[in-house]
Amino acid sequence: MGMYDIITVKDKLPWTDDMWAEGLPNACTEFQTKDLMESLANYKIENGRLFIQKYKEVKQVGIETCNGWGSTLQRTGEYWEDTNYHGKLSFYDYKSYLK
Repeated sequence: MGMYDIITVKDKLPWTDDMWAEGLPNACTEFQTKDLMESLANYKIENGRLFIQKYKEVKQVGIETCNGWGSTLQRTGEYWEDTNYHGKLSFYDYKSYLK
């Protein structure tokens, strides 16, 4: 299956009448794509621009788990950086709306 990136769409999407007839949810704004870095990154489309989520500081911290000790990333200082992306971008969700 591989990895993918998440895209949250803040702009209005061009849904067709067929998509609405299939029960397209109004709140369907989060999608997956393999057209970008495929690194489980978070992106958003807002005002026609593609932004990537970044952090000012990322550090590894130890945590206690049910199997002993492990580690996780602690992120602080979230910001969104414009990717200056131009071109075609395909994204999808888990449900097929067209027959």
